[in-house]
Amino acid sequence: MGEPAWSITKTSSVAPAAPVVPPPSIGALWVAHPINQSAIIHRIAGILPSVSPPSAPPILTPLVGRVSLLSQLEGSAARLVTLTGPPGVGKTRVALELFARRGERGAWIDLSAVRSEAELCARVADGLGLRPSWLEPVDLVDELGWAIEGRGETWIVLDEAEGCVDALRRILPRWLALAPDTRALLTSRERLGVADEALFDVPPLETEDAVALLAARAGMDEDARGQLEPLAEALDGV
Repeated sequence: MGEPAWSITKTSSVAPAAPVVPPPSIGALWVAHPINQSAIIHRIAGILPSVSPPSAPPILTPLVGRVSLLSQLEGSAARLVTLTGPPGVGKTRVALELFARRGERGAWIDLSAVRSEAELCARVADGLGLRPSWLEPVDLVDELGWAIEGRGETWIVLDEAEGCVDALRRILPRWLALAPDTRALLTSRERLGVADEALFDVPPLETEDAVALLAARAGMDEDARGQLEPLAEALDGV
């Protein structure tokens, strides 16, 4: 077994406090051919036991009035897409529809309770089913970026991101640079304002579509929908 493979195997099987000592046959190579820690860190993270990532929330209502927007989103080649709009307009519902259509190798990550960089890293690691390695000193941001890169082609939805926009501005471009096969979709009331961000506004529904959505939620039939029009207009399509 070569030194890198031996090292990776050993570091994944011993306690963090235990020293890793190579056998004599490997020791000379260890000294003569030092290995860049950053070159193997994502491999170590990749073979550590992972946790089961949380799933996306269930789809409870039909999607109405978003055919044009979905077509634009599905045709976008941007690696970083942000859905913006006021609270309750349906950003998460649009993202759920996209996730259902192309959720292969995807991850849904709820950022509604995240505020700091540390919380962001922890939440993303959990959402991707990753357990960061314990090697130090390592920049956790970069370590997660390498681990994401090791997943190959990945599509990540970061839902309700407005509470950690500042942290995302600093971190997300770094992750996308380290993981060139990764794409990210954000839902947020506020844009990130970083390079290569594609913005898509989610507007309020037209009255007819808003009535259809309210009727679906209430389980009402076609004959009763007329009663909902004043309510839909009062809600401004939100």
